[in-house]
Amino acid sequence: MNTKQERALVAEGTSVKMTQNSNEKMVKINLKLFIVVLVFLSVSCGGENWPVSYFKIINQSSQDIKIKIPNYIDTTFYIPQNQQIEFMYSKSGEGTEPFGFTDSVFVIFNNKDTILYTWDDTSPRNILRRKNYKERVEGKNKRRCCTIYHCSYTFTEADYQNAVNGKKE
Repeated sequence: MNTKQERALVAEGTSVKMTQNSNEKMVKINLKLFIVVLVFLSVSCGGENWPVSYFKIINQSSQDIKIKIPNYIDTTFYIPQNQQIEFMYSKSGEGTEPFGFTDSVFVIFNNKDTILYTWDDTSPRNILRRKNYKERVEGKNKRRCCTIYHCSYTFTEADYQNAVNGKKE
């Protein structure tokens, strides 16, 4: 993997970390950002529900995956086979979607076979829709006035075969 792909991506309200051999600097940046978010949540709540969502995207396919999100600060996530990425998203109000409310995402297997998901796509595999993730709710943390969600999405070999065949399901 090259340096560009190893870079941690940081966008407003989101920190991304790869769970493979990341360099020490990337871990320190993510840790600092996580601490800042926790401090912010502990002092800024004022009785309002401020959900915190932890997302995990797992690649169990036989191919490396890129997730390109053109309208999300032109972000690209790289997930090698049998690896995963994790990120946290927090926003005031009811729940959060995995990549905010972006309108499209490209899932690219081995730099060639692609599936495009759009916000209005009803596929049960649409990675943009939180309802397509396995979700565990930790419950409302009364001290911090927030509900904590743990959401995971797993790419399988069937997803890769669908990309090869030009299908979404």
